[in-house]
Amino acid sequence: MGQKGAVIRYAGDEFVIVLNEDNEKIAENCRNSIKDNLNAFNNLHEKKYKLSASIGYGVFDMAECNVDQVLKEIDKRMYEDKKTYYAIDYHNRRCKC
Repeated sequence: MGQKGAVIRYAGDEFVIVLNEDNEKIAENCRNSIKDNLNAFNNLHEKKYKLSASIGYGVFDMAECNVDQVLKEIDKRMYEDKKTYYAIDYHNRRCKC
């Protein structure tokens, strides 16, 4: 990411992208760009699987909140994104036996 920020492995299959920005719209645009790139990859490569990611985002302002608060907001948004993804029937990987 260069001067824009850094990508850090947080835990297991979770990553944090730290941007050198304080604008939530820029964070949302970064999220959308990642989603667009995953969709482009899936459309370009005909695999038996599709890549996807559930992404949350937030802005950390030391004057307004602490790290735990912003991580809680990011986590909430990530689970909302995951819920939206699996609401689309063909994304549901559960067996319909």
